[in-house]
Amino acid sequence: MGTTVDYHRRNKLREDNADIQWRIKMARRWIFEQGVSLTSVWLKRTLGPLSLTPTRNAFSIRLAEHGFNFYSMYTPDLMHEFELGVWKSTLIHLVRLLHAFGGDRVQMFNQRYRHIPTFGHDTIRRFVNNMADLKKMAARDYEDSLQCASPVFDGLPPNDQDNKIILDLLFDYGCWHSLAKLRLHTDDTQSLLNTITVHTSASVRNFARTTCARYETYELPRESAARGRRTAALASRGKGKGTAGGRKLKSFSTTTYKYHALWDYSSTIPMFGPSDIYSTLYGELEHKVVKRFYARTNKNNHAGQIARHVHLRSKMQRLTDRVGIAQQPLKSRVARQHHGRGTRRGRSHSRDNAGAPTDRYVIAESQREYDDILVFARQRRNDPAYQSFVPQLREHILSRMHANEANGGHVERSPERRDCIHFVADRIYHHRRVRINYTTYDMQRSQDVINSCSHPDIMVLHHDDEHANDPHPYWYARRHPRVGFVPFDSGGSFGFLDPALVIRGSHICPLFRYGFTDTLLAKSSTRDGQNYYEDADHYDEDYTYYLVNMFVDRDMGGGTHGSWHEGLCGN
Repeated sequence: MGTTVDYHRRNKLREDNADIQWRIKMARRWIFEQGVSLTSVWLKRTLGPLSLTPTRNAFSIRLAEHGFNFYSMYTPDLMHEFELGVWKSTLIHLVRLLHAFGGDRVQMFNQRYRHIPTFGHDTIRRFVNNMADLKKMAARDYEDSLQCASPVFDGLPPNDQDNKIILDLLFDYGCWHSLAKLRLHTDDTQSLLNTITVHTSASVRNFARTTCARYETYELPRESAARGRRTAALASRGKGKGTAGGRKLKSFSTTTYKYHALWDYSSTIPMFGPSDIYSTLYGELEHKVVKRFYARTNKNNHAGQIARHVHLRSKMQRLTDRVGIAQQPLKSRVARQHHGRGTRRGRSHSRDNAGAPTDRYVIAESQREYDDILVFARQRRNDPAYQSFVPQLREHILSRMHANEANGGHVERSPERRDCIHFVADRIYHHRRVRINYTTYDMQRSQDVINSCSHPDIMVLHHDDEHANDPHPYWYARRHPRVGFVPFDSGGSFGFLDPALVIRGSHICPLFRYGFTDTLLAKSSTRDGQNYYEDADHYDEDYTYYLVNMFVDRDMGGGTHGSWHEGLCGN
């Protein structure tokens, strides 16, 4: 897949021509009129060369005479073919490799996934304690594991060559996945999807013939146990030997349809639109609706009872639409649905507090939590993060008050001008949450909730250095951008930021490979939010480096970073 030969082969698409229709017609005549066996050599010689079956398609019967080729109707299924197919099989084999590497790498794998922070409302969720077991994982869990795989696997292989090969593979998978799931495509993104498909196939082949060939990999413990249960079940029915044996060798295979279907997306999207239009995700989510009715049955012959509930639900929906209840204002309906069930936490996250979509940001106006600003600064005078807290706050307020003047020229910021700023009742108010509204790549308005404890990371525009030769020093490599804290005594490590300058939230993951350091910042209360998902043993330390997750969602993976994918793929 992804080679020149494959490219030319895909340009010769199958057509519903007269030859195919004749072969199927003759095979059906032999079977139904002459009683020829399905295993007949005549059928094999007639249908085998084109991999046909003696079944006539209904669209071919009705529309073939009008020149319609029904083979062009089939669309790929990204959820089952990639997330639950290619990536799932790759992740399973990567876990097999961790067992083959030896040591405590499987335990480190589980620990790293547990320490990956969440992002958004449900974009990246908390990972289970034992990711290596891969039990009860849905497609969204495999998607999350792919988006966060790079910092987890970095450093786990025993040598740098295997580490580079695996990281290249994970990066190409992430690029392909982010582009294939875009809701808005252009000619450039289509070209990028073609390019990254070729790079992904090359990375897969390199991974299969080097890293996978270097180690003997066996079944995972859960795979071996499942095979043992199947063997025992067959033996109990007298159909097997009853001995499952030890763990079998398992190799990485690319001879599957799901893997070779990756190149179909770049040609399908211009014909049928983005992949989310024909995604099977929506049909899978409807399974939950039916399963909810099981609790309303008596658990005896539940299928018929569930069917009656579904029929009643659809009838009530039609009545509701008929009398016009659905046209009531959304706010009144939401208030009625949540009446008597609201909690303080639920109200704080409700849509009513989201503000207007046109607002740049939304911060609550509550004045319930506050401190005396002088007492607040005095109590933290030994904290390195709060050095010169009040002067810096005055400087920040002064710069925002004279922002319009600063655009036209220099504004004097003397100590006398800073002292002219007074705080009402010397109070400073606390708010743990700010909502940032932004426009996504597909021209929709979205919102990120920045929480000082669980989601504190943000994205702002890069500061252009006037003396720099390149005003935009991007990273052109097949790796995520790497960032880290600066020493607290270097100047400018702490300060204030106007929320209007925030573009959106960012997903920052620890780079576990490089460990912790205690040289960047002394003991400080500012780590209360940073170590939300980390070990208590390292509470007063920082990770040496962090990784900026480019593939955390569609907007980051395909929209924001699409402009420099060519540079990434070219290196």
